Amino acid sequence: MMNLIEIWVIGIYLLSLLVVGAYGHHKSKNNSLTDLYLGGREFGVLTLFLTFYASLYSGDTIIGFSSVAYQNGWLSLMYISFMVAVSGSLLSYAPKLYKLAKERNYITLSDYISDRYPNKVLHYLVILAVLFVLGSYILSNLKAIGTIVQSLSDGVISYSFGVVALTIIIFIYESLGGMRSVVFTDAIQGVLLLITIQIIFFVVLFEFGLNPNVENTNIQEIMTLPSGNQQINWLSTVFLAFFSVSVFPHAIQRIFIVKKESNLKKIFKLMTFTPFFTTLPVIIIAIIAIDVLPELSKAQSENVMPLMLSKISHLPFLHWIIVLFFAAALAAIMSTIDSSNIAMHSTLVKNIYLQYFPNSTGLEIKYISMLISLVILSLLAYFALAINVSIWAIIRLKLEVLAQLFPMIVLGVWTQNINAQSVLIGLVTGLVVLLYLAFFSSIPKPLNIHAGLWALSANFIAIFTMHNFKNIVLNR
Repeated sequence: MMNLIEIWVIGIYLLSLLVVGAYGHHKSKNNSLTDLYLGGREFGVLTLFLTFYASLYSGDTIIGFSSVAYQNGWLSLMYISFMVAVSGSLLSYAPKLYKLAKERNYITLSDYISDRYPNKVLHYLVILAVLFVLGSYILSNLKAIGTIVQSLSDGVISYSFGVVALTIIIFIYESLGGMRSVVFTDAIQGVLLLITIQIIFFVVLFEFGLNPNVENTNIQEIMTLPSGNQQINWLSTVFLAFFSVSVFPHAIQRIFIVKKESNLKKIFKLMTFTPFFTTLPVIIIAIIAIDVLPELSKAQSENVMPLMLSKISHLPFLHWIIVLFFAAALAAIMSTIDSSNIAMHSTLVKNIYLQYFPNSTGLEIKYISMLISLVILSLLAYFALAINVSIWAIIRLKLEVLAQLFPMIVLGVWTQNINAQSVLIGLVTGLVVLLYLAFFSSIPKPLNIHAGLWALSANFIAIFTMHNFKNIVLNR
């Protein structure tokens, strides 16, 4: 799809992120946890908006959503509601959590959980859930990186080389400047992604239109109105997003880096509109591809965005826009990986390592953090090369696990009555129900509702049952 010069241009752009990492290192003031993991809480509204945007719109959107849209047609428009629901959910609890974080100096999500619910079993169970969610998020995005690199180079650069090379770049620039490097790189790639995707969307729309071949039976089936079961699945997916994506540990860590509460509200209000400028264009491009690139297999559909761009790459005025888009898309995926990675190793350092080595110096913490980051990225890069599973399957499972953290986070913010024992019982109940439905049940989605939502319902019921039972016992 791209010639050697264009591949080199993208490579140089990605390597330039190391310069941004060095700038982040230059701006670092000390080796404190706040400086390393929260960037000193000194970012403005625009920068924070772009870092939220770049970290939430990644391989899941460019590869995962486009693949599902190619397979399911207009039903995939639910992913716009999916992303709007995330902003609504964040607005419902983030301002209150921000106040607590500022008062109590939280660095990670686990800081909040262990402070609000002092229970060691719950503390470590939440850490395990956080590590699984973040690890699977990194894994799905590493697979997306390999897929895009292989496609845009037309196989000149292998999937495995793309995964390994870009993992190394992420590790270097994040190690240089911590959260500052992550936020600064996010801002650059957020701007590029937002601009280039609009241009490409309108060109694809103008070039091919929305006129599917009515003689194609598969297209006719995909373009029909959703059935009752599909509508239930639509609502189920939107609710799953509401309860899961909004409590991503790396998104919550972004809440902690904001300077003022008013800034936080402005950011989430802006985020409400971003699905219409990112998710919607990606979905419509994939739907147009149903006619332009008929009969792609499920595995091939993960390449639908690169394949569609190859169809318009002959337009001279657009060629370098496509190059910039791919550079921005790769960098946006990298921003999601680095955000998840820093949330992951900050959790391990702050909530496990420092429990056993509380007198470690700032420099020691920085080096331990770098070592843990290297181990995490190396392991997940290996899994991205070794595991043959679809990106969407990874996305769905991590969201269903993540939803089980929603009750303890939001109830803990809104009420002081819920205690650690009730939350622990709820979490265990939710995870057991989820594991059963996902891996052992012959009907993993009863009534076409995601297993994660059935598990979340069991989670809430267990919390309130335990809470009310304790109140009855205490009042006797």
